[in-house]
Amino acid sequence: MIKQLPVSICIPAYNEGKNIENILEALVNQETKRININKIVVVSSASTDETDEIVGRYEKEYPQVMLIQQKERKGKAAGINAFLQEIHDEIVVIESADTIPDKDCIEKLCIPFITDKKIGMVGGAPHPVNDPDTFLGFIIHAWWWFH
Repeated sequence: MIKQLPVSICIPAYNEGKNIENILEALVNQETKRININKIVVVSSASTDETDEIVGRYEKEYPQVMLIQQKERKGKAAGINAFLQEIHDEIVVIESADTIPDKDCIEKLCIPFITDKKIGMVGGAPHPVNDPDTFLGFIIHAWWWFH
């Protein structure tokens, strides 16, 4: 049996009701062999839309999902700090609330920590899913290409 690397995920969020269910669905259904996702923590920075209610439903259904509600809007850095006070895993992933990770994204991000003990940080970049054959899709793909 392979020992799995424990990982926790932070999603700093502000009014992400339109995407939070998509990202949570993608994270609770991640395909993992070498990592174990212990916690998926959404830090809602004074959201005024349905973000907290949606996360609350996931929190009831999935024990690894947790909601931290900040009464005041404090920003991403404060959200990450609140997350770090709650978890104890050595490996943490910060996932933007406006993304949808591929089914094996989190494992691929974490594999370098397993294969090389000298690595202390890794990063990834989003890729757009808009149709590049449409005008707006072309613009979005070009914008990301320039990054």
